[in-house]
Parts: sequence; structure tokens; C-alpha cells
Amino acid sequence: MIANPNDVKRPNRLFWLAAAVILVIAALSRFAFLPDKAFHHDESLHAYYSHRVALGNPHEYSALLHGPFLYYFTGAVMWLVGSNDFIARGAAALFGVLLVALPLLLRHFWGRAATLTLMAIFLVSPTFLYFGRFLREDGFTSVWALGTVLGGLLFWRERKPWALYFSTAMLAFHFVNKENSYLHVFLWLLALGAIAFMARKLPAARPAYQGEAFSNADRNYLLLNAFSIFATIYILFYSSFFRHSKGSLHGILDGLYRESLLYWWDQNQKRRIDGPFDYHLPLLANYEFLLLPFLMLAWYRVVAVSRGVAKTIYNSRGAVLGCAVLALACFVVPRVALVPDACSYTAVCLDSVAKGLGDVTASIFKHLHVAHSRHVLQILAYIAFGATAFFSALALRRKTDALFWFWLTGAIGVYSYVGEKVPWLLVYILLPLAVLVALEVARTVRGRQLALDDALLDAQLAQGPVASREAALSRAWRYAALAWVVVALPFTLFKGYRAAFLRPDDPHERLVFTQTTNVVKQVRDRWRATHAAKKTASFKVGMYGDATWPFAWYAEEFDAGDFSKPTPELAKNLDVILLDQDELEQAKKDFPEFTIYSLSMRHWWVPGQDPTLAQILRYFFRGEYYPRMPDAPETDTGYGDTKILYLEKRGSVFFEGSAPPDFLPLLAEATAK
Repeated sequence: MIANPNDVKRPNRLFWLAAAVILVIAALSRFAFLPDKAFHHDESLHAYYSHRVALGNPHEYSALLHGPFLYYFTGAVMWLVGSNDFIARGAAALFGVLLVALPLLLRHFWGRAATLTLMAIFLVSPTFLYFGRFLREDGFTSVWALGTVLGGLLFWRERKPWALYFSTAMLAFHFVNKENSYLHVFLWLLALGAIAFMARKLPAARPAYQGEAFSNADRNYLLLNAFSIFATIYILFYSSFFRHSKGSLHGILDGLYRESLLYWWDQNQKRRIDGPFDYHLPLLANYEFLLLPFLMLAWYRVVAVSRGVAKTIYNSRGAVLGCAVLALACFVVPRVALVPDACSYTAVCLDSVAKGLGDVTASIFKHLHVAHSRHVLQILAYIAFGATAFFSALALRRKTDALFWFWLTGAIGVYSYVGEKVPWLLVYILLPLAVLVALEVARTVRGRQLALDDALLDAQLAQGPVASREAALSRAWRYAALAWVVVALPFTLFKGYRAAFLRPDDPHERLVFTQTTNVVKQVRDRWRATHAAKKTASFKVGMYGDATWPFAWYAEEFDAGDFSKPTPELAKNLDVILLDQDELEQAKKDFPEFTIYSLSMRHWWVPGQDPTLAQILRYFFRGEYYPRMPDAPETDTGYGDTKILYLEKRGSVFFEGSAPPDFLPLLAEATAK
């Protein structure tokens, strides 16, 4: 008998209070100062086409622009409350907050400690913070991907039909938002297949659900409803809500495979935005260092606790030693170039050992997109770490843990392999990683195994050596884990604050990628000021080439034409022209009445392949960037930018009497009077 009912209610109140505080901070951090940073190239595309939807135009799927959901959702927000920089990014920021709230779905499944920890991880992670304020598909997709899995887990645990329908809707929105849905479904199906197969092979495994099974009629009814939900969402978006100019079926087939799969497979082969196989590892170490020790602890816990239970599969001590040796080899074994391009920064080039040997290895390894021997060791290490954690979790009947270990291992492998290396893909590696870390923190805090999957444990396992070994591990590193959080959390918060607020457009931040310069915003501010001062209705901008993005978005409130190349005849009706830099001599000839300036439109930094330890530490702690190669001259820092021509008609009513833009270098004075 409970003496005081408040003893039961108080923990729940504290939980909801903590969750509310996290969500309020999430909203503030995602929505604060949204318009301050200039729109990235991709953001301008998304904002521009979303605004077209707000004006009543259908959006027709193009693989280059990814799925249609972003455009219809952002367009709907613009239609409701208006169109500006804050509103456009606000649609993405809303999903940044929803991601933080999503773990609440499974608060009864994996407990309050894990739920709050996962919410806190999403809140403070520099990666989720930066891309939770970024108008790209990835902020939306992170909600759809995690929502699909969490809804599926909820249905698996409680057999509630709404959970299945929720998971199906999340999956459908994933498919209509970004094409990596195919990759994720592939990984999830592999994981489920492996779990089902091993459940029959492992002595300690049992069926996941022991309750009353659905009848065949009920199962068919559920599946039919789930399919109907998926198909309805899929067809509506890819048919452009039955307004596709080439017919609804054309749009649906484009989304199904004709554009989505074929286009991105071709891009993967071309390696349009190339990068090293281990591109994401420096990003993880630089921004998510708070999580990595907990991931290692989670891995060691599941392997060590399964000792004895999993002895029929492998020796856990041998597995720990073998994985540790592999991990160490990835850092200390001399690198041998497996493709000719890697010869400039590796210790050994095979062509120097035997003529033509490099071509032989390149023909073998180019399909894996690896460059040198350490990349091969990394692949082996990923497989070894992932497999031991997966099998150990299954031996303990923690199928949920096994699912996330498989997902994490597969995500690291897939996104290391893909031909485009961009920082926003890191969020898809972090999703399963964050869940595993949250479960590890909860187990460490509680000092015993989590309630997750408890129903699948025998009393012998729950009370015998497994439980005592897990409790001993928790006691051993509970205070060490707390000390690490105290030390690392403030620096993590600073890293996130610097990337999202202090240097959001500085390409020397590794999360920032080919970013638009703030000069573009200054130009738009100049247009607004001169337009407001003259109080006339028309202000016409002509643009062509690289300048189109992001200027298409920034000129949206003016008359920006059709982005065709301006001619001397068309220029008579234009106040501003934007052209590629190599058009300078032609511009002087064709547009003598315009003053020509140079505008640095976007910039980037390509970090070196082989930085020294001192360079790594200086970058990590102080943000000091390093040159592309150790022996490169000081001028070769890896920094680059795209310059365009900015032309103003000095005789224009808008610029007459106004000061010239002193923030732009002058290239040629107007000659016409």
C-alpha cells in the first residue's frame, strides 16, 4: 500500500517539467536569429520553389531538388503567414524542435532517463543544432527516419494499431522528402532479417512478443490500412496533388525509380562532391566528442555483459582485443595508396614498388570508393565492432539494441561509401548513435539494465551473472561518465553556439559547406533601401549563371525575370544585372551604361588530407584552419570562393543620387551619361 500518492506522481511531474524545459530551450535555439545568415545555395533553391507553391503553382518532383514534401510544407507555411527569410527557415526549425520532442513517444518503452537523455542529445548536439536551423531536407528527414523506427518499436512492443499507422505515415513522408529512404529501408530490412534469422540460432533468443497474436483477418486489415496510408501520401505528393503537367503517373514513376534511383545512382558513380572514405570521422570527433566515449562504453557493456551467454558465438575477451587492435591499426599502420590519386599524401605508392600495381589495386578498390589501406582497415573495424555489438545484444535478447547497432554500422558504411561527401549526411549516422548513447547513459545512471526488453529476459538472466556484471560496470564508470559530461558539455555547447550563431557562414567551420557570403545579404539590403527611398513600383533584376542561386530567392520580392542571359536590348529595362565573372569583357562591351563590381558570392574550405597532430588540436580547440597539404605554401590554405559580376545602372532612377556600394570592389565605371 502506498502511503502518499504524491510519491508516485512527483517523479512524473519532474519528468514532464524537465521535458518542457528541454523543448523550450530547443525552440529558442532553433528559431533565434534565423535570418542572420545568408541563404546557402541549396536553401535558396528550396525557399524559391516553396514560394512558387505558396503562389499556387504545383511543384513537380526533380531528383536534384529531392522530394516534394519540403516544398509543399514550406510553401503552405509561406501561404499562411507570408514569405521572408525567417518564415522560410522557420519551417525547418520547426522540425528541429519536433526531433527533440520525438523521443517522448517511447517514454514508457525505454524509460524516463533514456528519453530525457535522447532529448538532451538532440538539443545540444552541434550537428543537430546547425542543421535544425537549415532549410534542407535533412532536418525533416531526421524526424521521418527516427519516427518510422520509433513507431515500429512501439507497435512491436504494445501491438497498438495507431503505432503501425504512425510508423507507416512517417515512412511515407520519408519517401516523399528524400531519396535516402531507399538506403534506410534497405538497412532496416537487413537488420530485421538478421534478427529474425539469429533468433532461431541463438540459444538465448526467444520470439519478441509473447502476447496474444493478431488473427489473420486482423493482420490483413492492418496491412491494408497501412498500405493505404503509405500509398495515399506517396501518390498525392509525387503526382503534385494530381496537378503534374505531364500527368500524375509520370510524377509517381519519377519518384518511384525513374528519377529518384537512376539519377542518384548516376551521381554516386560520378562522385560529384567527392571526399575521403572517412570524411565523417573528423566531423564526429570535432563536434560530437561528447557522445563518442559513451558509444564506446555502450559497445563494451553489451559485449562484456554477454560474456558466457554469447560464448557459443565468440569469446568476448577475444572480440574486445581484436576490435581494439583493428581500431589502433587504423591510426598507426602506414598508409599504402590503393589508387593513384592517393599517392601525394600516403607513405607508400604501389606504382613506385611495381609499375602498374596501382592500376590493378585501383580497379579492385575504386568500387568501394576507398583510397588507401587505412580505409580498408576502417571497413574491417566497422564490421568487427558492429557485428560483436549486434550478436552480443541478441544474446542478451535486447533486440532493440541489436537493431540500432546494425543501423549505426550500416549507416557509417553507406555514408562512407556514397559518392557525395557533405556534412549534412552526418545526421543520419548520428540518429542511431544518439539512441545507443541515450540507452547507455540510462543504464549507467540506473545501475542496472534498462527496462527495455525486460519482458524477454529469464529470471536467471535478470537476477544472475548478467545483472550483477552490468551493475558492476555501472558502478565502475558512473562517476567517470559524470565527470566527462561536466568537462565536455560546456565545450560542446560552445562548439554548437559558434557554428550556429558566431560563425554560421564561415567555411572554416566543418559543418559549413560552400556557404553564401554575407555580402549577398548586403546587396539585397541595398536593393531594399534604394527601392524604399524611391517609392516606385518596379525594380528589375536580371541574372544568369552561378548568380541565379542564391539570388533568385533574394530577388523574389522584386522583378527578377526568367533568369535568361541578358542582352543589350533587355538591359534597357534592367536596373541590376548579375553575371559570371568570365563575362567581364563582354559585359563592358554590351552594357556600357552599367557600373561593374566584383562580388564574392560563396566560399568554401577544403581541409588537408594529412594534418599534423598539432594542426588537429589547434583546429579542435581554437578553430584555426590548416593548409591543404603539410608541404603546401602558406597561400594554399584550401580556401576558395566564387566571384560574380554585379552591374548597377547608374542612370537608373533607383540608384540616382545614391552612394556606390563601397563593400564591392569596382571593376569598370559606367561610360554612358
